[in-house]
Amino acid sequence: MRKVHSPFKRKGDWVGATVEVTREIKNTWHRVPMGTKCTVRRNYGGLELETEPCPHCGVSIFIAKVPESAVAVISGGKQKGVTDAS
Repeated sequence: MRKVHSPFKRKGDWVGATVEVTREIKNTWHRVPMGTKCTVRRNYGGLELETEPCPHCGVSIFIAKVPESAVAVISGGKQKGVTDAS
């Protein structure tokens, strides 16, 4: 597995970021297809992601231990070099 440089200084800075899944990820119960938008809930032993609710049934999927290399940051979190204007 190749090392991917994180856009964040600390693991906790990932929390709250909106990310897009860049490859299919799955566990025993769920499969999240590439291109799915998710919110990072925590980062401990890998990212824990919550998918956006299904527009048809409203179900959200939580999937844990996702490697940082499997997602691309869209927005949010505390990115390096970005400061709040407030």
